Formats: sequence, structure tokens, C-alpha cells
Amino acid sequence: MHFIQKLSIQSQKVVSCLYRVIEKKFMVIKSTYEEIVLKYDDLISIQAAKSLTIKNKLHFTTTNQTYESKGIISDYAFALKDCNFLQIHRSIIINLLHVRKFASGVVLMSNGLDLPIGRSKIKEVKDTYTKFMIMKVD
Repeated sequence: MHFIQKLSIQSQKVVSCLYRVIEKKFMVIKSTYEEIVLKYDDLISIQAAKSLTIKNKLHFTTTNQTYESKGIISDYAFALKDCNFLQIHRSIIINLLHVRKFASGVVLMSNGLDLPIGRSKIKEVKDTYTKFMIMKVD
């Protein structure tokens, strides 16, 4: 009886864990006129845009196009930190899956976009990317 009860608890944990993994594969952003579902693997970067008319304007760049939405970049950085995303600048978050190479304070992304790394974040970015690549190989 104890074994069955223990198995049931373990099964619940596995289902809960799988649900969290499935749940973390997509995000919904609100554009001007619609809600857009973005797959994490397709998202290349999130950039805060300077706008005189819209406060907290963000650009979500995917493999297909760029979407605009509102939000606070630090909130996205915190929410996505365990999902292969890294804040490389105070106004830029990247998906580590789309990094092609590093070159003197710049990250080259899979879509050809060069994004600057903040001076204070260069070591953290390189260390995090190295760990990411090691985990990816294993």
C-alpha cells in the first residue's frame, strides 16, 4: 500500500513537472490590436525601444517578424531567465539558442542582427553562454 501511495505522489510530481515544461514553451504578448502567441524557440530577442509617445515599448524579434508590445524589460528578464534567455544589456534580452558568435562587445544573432553587450555584463554573458553550450552538448 505504501508503495502505491508513493508511486502516486511521484506520478503527480512528474505530471506537474511536465506541465511546467509545456507551459514554458510559449508566451502571449498583447500587440496594439491582438494577442500574439510566441514560441520561445522562435523568439530571438526582446528590446526596449525609446519612444516619445509610448512608455515601456518593447520589440519582440522572432525568426519571422518583429512585434511591438508594452512591458517592462526587467520583468521579462526575470520570467525568462530559466528558459535559455539572458539579459545582455539594460535594454536587450537574447535567446541563447539563436546566438551565432561573440565579437568585441557584440553578439551576432541567427538573423544577422548585431546586439551590443553592456560593459558590465560582458563577463556574465560569456560565462553564461559557455555554461549553456556545455549543457547543450551533454
